[in-house]
Amino acid sequence: MANTKTLGDAAFAAGAPPDKGAVRQFVDSIGWSRDVTVTAAFVAVAFDRVQVDTTDGPFIGTMPAPADLEPGDEFRFNDIRAAWGTSRFTLDGNGTSFSVNGVLSDRLVCDVPGRFTVVFDDAVFQLRSVQVDYEKLNWTIARSLGARVAEYFDDADHGTANMTDDGGGLISAWKGRVTGLTLAASGSQRPTRDENGLLFNGAQMMASSGLGPINGGSNGGSIFLLVQQLALDNAPRNLISIGSSTQQRTLRVNASTHRPGALTTAGTVESTVRAFVGESVIQGKFIDGRIDLWLNAEFLGSVNATITAGSTGIRLGASLAGTPDRFAKCYVRKILFVNGDTSREEDIRIAAELAGSNGFEILCAAERYRARNDLTLAENLVELDDTMTAAALVTTPDDDTDMSPAPTITASTAAPSGLTAAARYTTTAALFDFFGGFERPRANYRAAPAGLLGYIDVEGVPTLFPTNSSYTMAFETTAPKVAVRVFGSASFPYRMMIDGKFADRAGTFTHADTGTQYILYDVGSSAWRLWTLDINRSNLVAGILVGPNDLVRRQRRATKFKNWIFLGDSMTHGLIEGYHWDGQAPRAARKMGMRRWMANGVDGSDAVYRPFETGFNMLDRFADVADVGSPAVSDYDVALRQTLDMLGKADPDGLSLHFGVNAIASGFGATGMTEAYQTFLTEFRKVKEHVPVVVFGPVDRLAPSPVESGFDAVEAAIEAGCDGQPNVVFKSLRGVAYAKRAGDPTHGSYAGAGTLATRIAADCHDAVAALRALYA
Repeated sequence: MANTKTLGDAAFAAGAPPDKGAVRQFVDSIGWSRDVTVTAAFVAVAFDRVQVDTTDGPFIGTMPAPADLEPGDEFRFNDIRAAWGTSRFTLDGNGTSFSVNGVLSDRLVCDVPGRFTVVFDDAVFQLRSVQVDYEKLNWTIARSLGARVAEYFDDADHGTANMTDDGGGLISAWKGRVTGLTLAASGSQRPTRDENGLLFNGAQMMASSGLGPINGGSNGGSIFLLVQQLALDNAPRNLISIGSSTQQRTLRVNASTHRPGALTTAGTVESTVRAFVGESVIQGKFIDGRIDLWLNAEFLGSVNATITAGSTGIRLGASLAGTPDRFAKCYVRKILFVNGDTSREEDIRIAAELAGSNGFEILCAAERYRARNDLTLAENLVELDDTMTAAALVTTPDDDTDMSPAPTITASTAAPSGLTAAARYTTTAALFDFFGGFERPRANYRAAPAGLLGYIDVEGVPTLFPTNSSYTMAFETTAPKVAVRVFGSASFPYRMMIDGKFADRAGTFTHADTGTQYILYDVGSSAWRLWTLDINRSNLVAGILVGPNDLVRRQRRATKFKNWIFLGDSMTHGLIEGYHWDGQAPRAARKMGMRRWMANGVDGSDAVYRPFETGFNMLDRFADVADVGSPAVSDYDVALRQTLDMLGKADPDGLSLHFGVNAIASGFGATGMTEAYQTFLTEFRKVKEHVPVVVFGPVDRLAPSPVESGFDAVEAAIEAGCDGQPNVVFKSLRGVAYAKRAGDPTHGSYAGAGTLATRIAADCHDAVAALRALYA
């Protein structure tokens, strides 16, 4: 039998987790010659992008013979139907070995859905850009672990015989699916079950018999919990304890750091880097006389543990002693007990399956490394179109009435009394969603996002705190009172939306212009609400304060959050009459249903024209939207981007380009514009082939009058730059009249920006829908 390695081996290197999102990005230096779809045995051709469909059964692809290969030959293979997990695709090297994690093999078996590149180098086939679709892994805990699954609890069993509801969601018994082991509670210690799971907030459940299947002895084992941690106070919180009073092993959340830890009679271990907030999978692996602690498939540390066969008790939500001040404050959705050791690959896949629809993002460290390159263009277009279609049915806050009754809002220099639980950007950032720009911390605050590089001073030196910017922070809480901790600014306000309605449409100024300040919002009653804070210009936010019994979580999602980047000039970054959060980009993003967006605008810039000696044109900002630089595109601003920690974080699902008006206004005209667009779009597709691009012509400053001099030439040059470009749609703004701010021939008033936002949103949706139909 031929020596064989698998794609899973390549994706999950022994002893180490995969790269964030299991994506090792490889930037193709060449273009692919053609797309080929195969459903049966075939011989690969260099520089083909092969769409492999194994839904009708497994088959073998054969690589070219050694005599037909040249160094640098590349081959791309994609599981177009996500079928490799059950119907495998095999590559035969045809006399040339595959190198998989340094091990040579004659064949490569594709056993997980995904895609990869093969490069002929040093007389072997090297694997590059291995990408695994976690969301499509046809791998299940039950099928793969078999008898090693000791017990499994799932809150989805509510309403069945496995969960006893005493009324009002109070749960007195939770039975495991494997052996029927029952966790029980009574009286005030019963957890409450709702759509998020079982809420342990002064509640506990325990079992003291029937624990035979829970080994924990010489063969070891693991406990996995899918938990949404909500505690914001300073008390250690116990998630689950197992064993006896003299041999206790506990997984918990430690003190004010909100970091996960493990406690045994031999000591403790606590994460030094990861705060445990939001929904996460925590794993305690009891093996070889220690507990290994993992969070979302990331290793955190170990602590020695005295482990003997069998257990005398399990207590969920508390220590074995049931100490009241150590009760958990969290939702528990799933608990898995596994006997014996598990491999690194198994740990990763267990975490992904337990997390369900959030598995991909949990393994990709929540939203910071979203790695959307796992999507094909067709899949991405479906998600974008569905998102935009749903958004079109909903009135945006900009066009809706304000919140009624409005909350009471006060600003002060002192923390409001009674609000003692703090969610801080520095320690519990996972509770918050930030969007509108790239993350750029500053001491204890989150600074204005570097992605909005809107301001360049008269000497052409970019500021480190761009003044022309806005960004947004979102979270959910039950608190009737929320105090936002900010750095004082009497020049630019903050603005809050609550459940999709403006609480203070005009914004709220802080009490003073410097130092730590608090803006208190009092809505009068406790209920889960979505809070969305708009932060304007260079304002800073540190976090929030709520009451000691209030709960906070990251905003829930019914669907994937889609991310759109607007790349353009001062109109893109939001220079309007009023504040930049009312610019055309954020308002268009809301109309498009983009829960994540970024407006990257530079004053006076254009596709080729630079406003100052060191200004940034479209080509200079390629890395802002493509993650990487390109040898064919200017790296003019790479040093600045690295300074601002920008590279590697741009990850759009959609992109729109907004240039032209400055080329007209400056008299620079259409010189080099067609070539600039052709270069930009060609290079962008090489690294973001799944992303649609909508290219807008210049705004029509004189509409409804005839267009100004130079408009026709610039618009024609931009449109010509889009010709022959896949995934690209050109949209004209000719004849779109919009109101201007006083004394300004270009930039819109509030109403004018709204007109442009409505048109941009509609055109982007129209383009996405057309591309979806084309690639269906």
